[in-house]
Amino acid sequence: MRPFRTFSTLLPVALTLIIVRPEEARAQEHAQVVWDQLKMHHDLLADSDFMFLQYIISSERQSGKSEWTLALDSNKSYALTAACDKDCVDIDIRLKNAYGEELAEDADESDNALIQFSPSASGQYTVEVEMYECRQNPCYYGI
Repeated sequence: MRPFRTFSTLLPVALTLIIVRPEEARAQEHAQVVWDQLKMHHDLLADSDFMFLQYIISSERQSGKSEWTLALDSNKSYALTAACDKDCVDIDIRLKNAYGEELAEDADESDNALIQFSPSASGQYTVEVEMYECRQNPCYYGI
């Protein structure tokens, strides 16, 4: 049994650590871009008496759809925003009721989206986020 590893054994491990590290930094950078956009949305909406209640930041390996379920109250108005990182060209957001019926949508070609909605009934609603043209995987987005 050898108590010490040789330089040739440690070199591949060290190179692997050096190679993996920039990807983590890139992920943090892209998540920060999304977070900054969401904060900007909040600041713009703050004058309209909207409060920042919840946020989700996630990523997709390719352009595609994600769904999230939110509980909304009938006696409140909501503004739902979406933003994507600098590798994403377009993001859309849709709100659907429990029956899958679309209630609100922002499908403009933009890397930001906004819908405002006042539910007629309290309950579970689905927020669908769709990203287009993710130029470099993964693409980060937030709602």
